[in-house]
Amino acid sequence: MQLDYQIRWKTHHLYPKNERSNRLTSSQWWLLLFREGSMFFFCPLSGAKIDLPSQFPHTAMNDHITVFSALQTLKDCVIVVASGTKTETLKLYMIDHRATAWTKHKLASMVLTKIQYAAHYNGGFYLFDNKSDSMVYMSIEKRELRLGKVQYMRLAKDKSIPLRFSTNSEKENMKKRFGLEDEVQVSICGTVVSCESSADKMVPYKNTRVGSDDAEGHQIVKAAWF
Repeated sequence: MQLDYQIRWKTHHLYPKNERSNRLTSSQWWLLLFREGSMFFFCPLSGAKIDLPSQFPHTAMNDHITVFSALQTLKDCVIVVASGTKTETLKLYMIDHRATAWTKHKLASMVLTKIQYAAHYNGGFYLFDNKSDSMVYMSIEKRELRLGKVQYMRLAKDKSIPLRFSTNSEKENMKKRFGLEDEVQVSICGTVVSCESSADKMVPYKNTRVGSDDAEGHQIVKAAWF
């Protein structure tokens, strides 16, 4: 608990210039932020900032899902941005450490409802729908999108990727750890949390447009997982 409060204190004092930025995702103690078409990495513990070499194709980021494989300073850095809302065509933007511009990829689909989980694993990106067992996979090497179905591991011998979805009880425990009331709504920029078990935990994206209160008068706070 003491460590949690130390991180919140440092974030509060090092973050004022980025308060108007959208938090896209977090990993490896870094946030990926977006502001007026510019995307950049920011470490709230040190105040360090790493700009991307190219502007994002859009000046607004609403209801998008973002995931990256590594930091921009590393050669295996790849960033992916996808629409989280159902459309006839899923649009995905990608940039890597060698590129000076974003590339656009499309996948026609009528089965996706709302992408809420995303992860990078073993040379590819996984985007999961939150209302069905549908998923989208993109190989970094082949740069192609594929639509598939999530098959849950039933036996210990079954082949699987070491990822799992966070549970509702884990989401509620997060509120308790930070002393938040039940009525408080938390807007989370998703990530993958390393766990001691064999499967890392995927935290869902809830990038709600945040003001002081929601439509029902509930307080909304922003949060990021590290």
